[in-house]
Amino acid sequence: MTTPHPLRLALWIGLLTGIAEITLQAIERFLLHRLIFLGNDFGWMAPLADVAVFLLAGSILWAGQRLWPGRVTATVMLGLLTTLGAWAVLLMYPPLHRGAALLLAAGVGYQCARLLPLATPGFGRLLRYSTATMLGVVVLCALVPRLMSSRRAHTTLAAIPPARAGAPNVLLIILDTVRAMSLSLYGYPRATTPQLERWASRGVVFDMALSPAPWTLPAHASMFTGRWPHELGVDWRRALDRTYPTLAEQLTAAGYVTAGFVANTTYCSEETGLNRGFQHWEAYPVSFQMVVKSASLGRALTGAEWFRELFGWYQPLARRHGDEISASLLRWVGSGKAAPWFATLNYLDAHAPYLPPAPFRDRFGPIEPRGNPTLVPGYAWLPEEIRREQNAYDASIAALDDELGHLFDSLEARGELRNTLVIVTADHGEEFYEHQLMDHGNSLYLPAIHVPLLMWLPGTVPAGRRVTAPVTTRDLPATILAIAVPQEPAALPGRSLVPLWSDAGTAVAPDTLLAEVNYTSGLPDRYPVSKGPMRSVLLDGLRLIENGDRTTELYDFITDKAERNNLAEIDTATVARLARILEQLTAPTAAGPAPR
Repeated sequence: MTTPHPLRLALWIGLLTGIAEITLQAIERFLLHRLIFLGNDFGWMAPLADVAVFLLAGSILWAGQRLWPGRVTATVMLGLLTTLGAWAVLLMYPPLHRGAALLLAAGVGYQCARLLPLATPGFGRLLRYSTATMLGVVVLCALVPRLMSSRRAHTTLAAIPPARAGAPNVLLIILDTVRAMSLSLYGYPRATTPQLERWASRGVVFDMALSPAPWTLPAHASMFTGRWPHELGVDWRRALDRTYPTLAEQLTAAGYVTAGFVANTTYCSEETGLNRGFQHWEAYPVSFQMVVKSASLGRALTGAEWFRELFGWYQPLARRHGDEISASLLRWVGSGKAAPWFATLNYLDAHAPYLPPAPFRDRFGPIEPRGNPTLVPGYAWLPEEIRREQNAYDASIAALDDELGHLFDSLEARGELRNTLVIVTADHGEEFYEHQLMDHGNSLYLPAIHVPLLMWLPGTVPAGRRVTAPVTTRDLPATILAIAVPQEPAALPGRSLVPLWSDAGTAVAPDTLLAEVNYTSGLPDRYPVSKGPMRSVLLDGLRLIENGDRTTELYDFITDKAERNNLAEIDTATVARLARILEQLTAPTAAGPAPR
């Protein structure tokens, strides 16, 4: 019997590699309950990407066999292809150095080439039947998740009760990584948000809205449940579980159709649990880039710094831009929804790497398109580098603002805004070396948690009003339900912000506002969160930050919003009082897990 054709052999090993990858990913996601940062289509995308790579490699080896038949033998091809497959699987373990992984993979390839009997009938049958079986598995991985999702959506839609007459639509827009202090709406000298200023005149602007977390997943989870992050247990690799009801579930029970369109596919995809209660959720696109991202070899190649510099390509794989998010919403709204709708949008355009499109690219000065050097240990930012990064960030916000203007104009032209509660906010902010830090998720200083918040609804939310009292985005579910379902008792925790814009708003007692961030490995030692979990509390105009090493910082929230003057050693009594309050608020209770 002759040896298998090189392309059949390549197809077989490519499928084996893909099946091994999705098996390990499935174990991590469904058995270990860890985030793998891949969409529900990883079950067929990873094998497809691997098959494409291996067929390419097989074609090259086949050509080599034709040119040098005595050197590129079937055994050599088997050894090289199995080396590539083993390397792809080993790359899924990040702590293992890529060079060491390649050396181990070469050992696997050598043993396979030495032991597998290519030219035997038994191997031929194994090749034929196992290839067909693996192709069937890949087809099932493509069909089953879609069928299950479609069935769930159909069942949920069929069970939606009638909504109350006149119930408003709700549009919750979350601008990922947009800090309030970089918006001209909040006094920033650069004209970054002329569109938001135009639309904000129709409603209420909150001058001091704080996020309960400086990174995406817990900030979104809090906005969707009304819970503080420590109650939810979400973490860098842990999803939102089903312990607490969500805003989407409550609105569905009140007769709303619900949908989410998100650009942050890393921390807002279906696997994070943020889609719970939504009948329709769009995150990871089905695209060539997503296929590449689903396979370890594709991630390793496109994530390499030399590859990005060679092609001048710094966009994250499968990044969804603002116009795609807006178009998805407009298609969904235009599909004829009889019931009132609730939609949430997540825009990622202002997230690093900051790559503003023309004509905004150079609006505020020169920029330097690149990756994110923040995570490089010991990296020292130069003043000019910071300026270029901030130029790019501001230009990205201006481009996003322009996209929001187009979206609102389109919705108004369709008559959708006449009875729609529109809320624009952000999940968290960004730091530009105000405290010798860049990026976010690494501290609890105000640049990382002070976010924009504005809302309008004709006839319900007064126009041209600004609220100066500090508020938290954790209260958005209670606020939305108070407006959309006023006849129902409060179903989610938090307090409604509605009284704050009434004539008696100044008499509302101030709230105690928390912010939290958990420790994660792999960050530079200079990051505050690298010392351990951090917490902060704001009460009576004073803000206490408790660092991971249990040192504290105390700032006057009224007069020192730049947080330059640490009062912790001067006012030890206040530090002790706020520390006790912080401990009480974050203590483990029957209502939720302890902070980790």
